Amino acid sequence: ADHLAKAEEYAKKAAAFRADAEVHHKMLAEYRGQAVAEGDSGRDRKAMQIHCEGYYKKADALATEAEKFAEYHRMRAAELKGK
Repeated sequence: ADHLAKAEEYAKKAAAFRADAEVHHKMLAEYRGQAVAEGDSGRDRKAMQIHCEGYYKKADALATEAEKFAEYHRMRAAELKGK
């Protein structure tokens, strides 16, 4: 039961990380698609692109790791049940 609870906990974390990654992925696309206004150095937009890209990649990696932990705990729960 403990392993199944942990698996569910990690699955929820993975889903939250994936959702957060998707938000930043969409923001990244928006920042990349913005036209440069006259007199705009683009510095702020570039900083946000860097932020969103880094955040997206980190959140995606955390989601993948959480999914692996969820699978591990499901496997352990099945092993302990004798499957």
